[in-house]
Amino acid sequence: MARETFTLHKSYYNAIVKLPGELKGIFIDMICDYAFNDHQPDFTEYPILSAFWELVVPMVDANNARRENGKKGGRPSKKRNKD
Repeated sequence: MARETFTLHKSYYNAIVKLPGELKGIFIDMICDYAFNDHQPDFTEYPILSAFWELVVPMVDANNARRENGKKGGRPSKKRNKD
């Protein structure tokens, strides 16, 4: 099932706005397609974006893993002694 949300950190934005022209939109599309649909991007046409990708993808993966783990309900309650 596709995800409904992902976190876009300000550090991603700070890097993306420095990309020239159309590369900004292309890179945002790559991030969204990966975060929502698990589609690995193809950097054949835009190899420079692979460098940016290496910085962004670990955080997207960590956020997705945290969300999935949260669906498990968290840590079980501790048993309390009744004294």
